[in-house]
Amino acid sequence: MAQSRGKALKDAKAFLMKRSNEADPSIYEHMSAMVEKILTIRPDNALDSFNQISDDLRQHTFAPGTQDVVKEFVAVPGLMDCGQKEISAIQGVLATHDDPGVEDDAFEDPVPDMMERAIMFDAAGVGLGMEETYRVYAHLKALPRTRKFLENIRFFGKIMGTSHDYYVAEANIKDGEEEEGEVDVFGKPVSAAPEEVDEDGDADESPRGDEPQPADTFSVSGDNGSHFAGVPPLNPPKVIDVPLEITGEGVNVKIYYICRNPGEDWRRLPNATPKMISTARQLRRYFTGDVDAPVHGYPQFPGKEGHYLRAQIGRIAAATNISPLGFYKTPDDEEEEDENEERTPDRVEANDEYEAMGGTELSESLANWVHNVKYILPQGRCTFFNPMKGKGEDFEDDGEEEDEERGGDEAEFPMEAETGPLLLNPVSDDGLPGLVAAWSIRRSSNIFPHQAHAVVRSNIWPGACSVGNAKLFENIYIGFGHKYQPEGFSPALPPPQLDEFSPEIAVKEIADPTPAEEEAMRKNEEDKEDDEEDEEGDEDEGEEDDD
Repeated sequence: MAQSRGKALKDAKAFLMKRSNEADPSIYEHMSAMVEKILTIRPDNALDSFNQISDDLRQHTFAPGTQDVVKEFVAVPGLMDCGQKEISAIQGVLATHDDPGVEDDAFEDPVPDMMERAIMFDAAGVGLGMEETYRVYAHLKALPRTRKFLENIRFFGKIMGTSHDYYVAEANIKDGEEEEGEVDVFGKPVSAAPEEVDEDGDADESPRGDEPQPADTFSVSGDNGSHFAGVPPLNPPKVIDVPLEITGEGVNVKIYYICRNPGEDWRRLPNATPKMISTARQLRRYFTGDVDAPVHGYPQFPGKEGHYLRAQIGRIAAATNISPLGFYKTPDDEEEEDENEERTPDRVEANDEYEAMGGTELSESLANWVHNVKYILPQGRCTFFNPMKGKGEDFEDDGEEEDEERGGDEAEFPMEAETGPLLLNPVSDDGLPGLVAAWSIRRSSNIFPHQAHAVVRSNIWPGACSVGNAKLFENIYIGFGHKYQPEGFSPALPPPQLDEFSPEIAVKEIADPTPAEEEAMRKNEEDKEDDEEDEEGDEDEGEEDDD
């Protein structure tokens, strides 16, 4: 009896000392540790503390040398290459700072000091943080090394996507420089002189190659006649293309580069077209991080996500890039243009006579801030394109006949020039229905007002912010690329259905021919062709006999 009891006790102890794996202790070891800890701490109510003590022991138990407790490393394709490029970019920045042969007076860095601006953004509660900012700064410094034609390079911001985010860089092209070998994100060569408009207002072929693109059109009445007897002449619209603005002007006054991670190659976005801008205003879509992703929605967008991204960046820049009053001025050569010329300046230049305002003064009123990027018209351009210019002779005769028939006047399709706010217009004039104010302004600190920065946030484009003081200012955008809409987004409705064919028009209907009738008609046509060939052959023989 005693032997059987001793054997059962040994079997029970052996069972309790079994381990499910090498990383976890056995039940016997765990119970021993629990009893030891209870006797050590002697809680008032040991039963209530039993489960808590057990959980604490399991969380703090670690078996060194086991493989199950350490997560296996999974290599991400391209991550190591991206990291190596990022390290090289940082080393290049450090080498530039440590090179004594580069004199500050002789070298003008096209990339401003982002770390100085990061301090301002950090005080204002915006930005990427110091670590991520330095990574982007190091990568941004590599951009002018491979593209010598760039100037005024700055970090535009970060547009977030569902799978990947976009880091966006903004730059200008130097006057007289050419973009040799430059291609956009789709591999299309970037033309140094994009499409031009001839005297008739017709646009030349798109600079993005032979890829067909939907035209930006205006419809003007015309008359091409009709091929059907008894049907009145049709009046199909004559299509006039609205050309895009060339690089360095209007919506494309600046160019933009993107990358998904610091260390990846900077890739240039294509120029924005009026059709891209006008269609993007009617859509609301999250970015995926893939420039080749389709843009679904109505109306149909003329391009892929890379084109949609460029359109949204252009809209954000035109609405949220601001500067202190008096910091910029319009170029003198632009001010001396002909008074009859409708063109307005596309860019601004630094004002040498600017009297700096401190952060406290800048934060007192929105009137101290002005727009430094040109307004985008409803047409999708910054400079209005008149499709009727130079078309008077082409439509004069048709217009007179149509006016007589319809009893209208001569100007049936008047084209009024679209206008908008000029450059350096105060942001206090901005507004949006449903918004109390288009901008919010404050100081970064009320404890130290003399050292505070002025912080201006856009309520129209959430994520856009401008920070400035007496020394410098900067704009940044960090968001999803969506404009504020007070009542939510409603997709555009499809166009109304066309009217049914008018029953008042007398149309003679005939029955479709039978296969036998079609065959007889085809045979008659072939016989006629043979007879004509025979007659031509007889004439040739007669001419040879005469010779």
